[in-house]
Amino acid sequence: MASDHALFIVGFLLSVVGLLPRVRPGLIVSILSLMFVLLVYARWYAYSYSVLKVIREGVAVTPASDLTPSHPLGLVDASWLDIVILFAVVIVLAWQIKFLIGTLRHRN
Repeated sequence: MASDHALFIVGFLLSVVGLLPRVRPGLIVSILSLMFVLLVYARWYAYSYSVLKVIREGVAVTPASDLTPSHPLGLVDASWLDIVILFAVVIVLAWQIKFLIGTLRHRN
């Protein structure tokens, strides 16, 4: 999952770069990059789901306690920081979309 962390960093950097010019296209770039981060989380969840399904079926060779997550979101090898970042991305994304809608309304 180290490659996923690199994708998170790229998504966050694009988000920051999109916000620097303080114009509507930059806001759109920022929103798209945060959506990309959510897609990476979705891919991570799909991977975790398949791994945990194999473990539950008893087909896995590795001990189940090593991969079984200790938190409710079920992301394999995730820390609580990953979960906090996920919630922060959702909140910031919602705020940015609300802000974009507000700028579109005030333009008319």
